Amino acid sequence: MDFRIALTTLKSTDGAGIPQEYRTMIQNAENEFSALTTIKLRSANEIVDFADYTKTNTNGAYFWSGMGIDGANKALEIAKAKGGKTLERVLVDNNILMPDWNDNPNVWETASEAYAKQASGVVRAVIGKYVSSNSIWITKELPALKANKSITKIIQINAETLEEVIIFKR
Repeated sequence: MDFRIALTTLKSTDGAGIPQEYRTMIQNAENEFSALTTIKLRSANEIVDFADYTKTNTNGAYFWSGMGIDGANKALEIAKAKGGKTLERVLVDNNILMPDWNDNPNVWETASEAYAKQASGVVRAVIGKYVSSNSIWITKELPALKANKSITKIIQINAETLEEVIIFKR
């Protein structure tokens, strides 16, 4: 069985029609390939080399802040529903493994700023009620977006009501 066909079938049918031994073999091979191609970042300096890995399609960048422990998931749901991506999704799509926030917040700050600098067109930010004045959104992302000449508009989305408000327009 051709590996690419098997992998496509496995993903599109949840493995129906593929013997268990092949499903296991395919999943193991995919996991090994993913491990070989994953870029693990440990310091803020490394993200500079990966700035292109934070690019999104025009009008596709979504930011988030002040939404508590499950904020990343809620922001991703909103972004996906509108055809966009959060930084976290872009990094996963590009096989970049970030450290936990508490282990190295500088890496996340630098990645977030790089994401803002690479964005273009209309960007959106899903904002909750817990945004602090020293959040990455306030200190890094929003200033970088306003300085980015490729940004035409910044729309803030209320995380609870999903109401959209234009907060910046070029």
